[in-house]
Amino acid sequence: MAAVPEKYQGFIQSSIRKVFIDVPSISRLTKEVSSLKGQVKTLSKEKKDLIARSERQCAAYDQAEGEWKLKMEELLFDYSELRKEHESLKFKYAFHMYVLVFPSSLLTASHTPTVVMARVPHPPLVVAAATTL
Repeated sequence: MAAVPEKYQGFIQSSIRKVFIDVPSISRLTKEVSSLKGQVKTLSKEKKDLIARSERQCAAYDQAEGEWKLKMEELLFDYSELRKEHESLKFKYAFHMYVLVFPSSLLTASHTPTVVMARVPHPPLVVAAATTL
């Protein structure tokens, strides 16, 4: 490089490189690399375990969701069947939704009671005698 003028030396690279190796720092770096490799191995194992656990939980959730959907479909079917049955019974007993009301003064043996029809909102459970008309 001494033969090359100074203004051109910046453009020329020397083919010989000088490398100085410090032996104590290499052993420290080697220990650090081995500890980091151990950490990588531990973290990789934890990652695999977490992935497996997550997959198991997803499978359990999917199964529970499927069971819930089946149960919901069954309940909706039962509801529609009961609703149809209710509507048919409501139609069947539509004419039986009247109550016969007898004045209590007419319920003696000597009188024939007069029948009064009264519409009620639902089928009656008990037919009672009215005290006044």
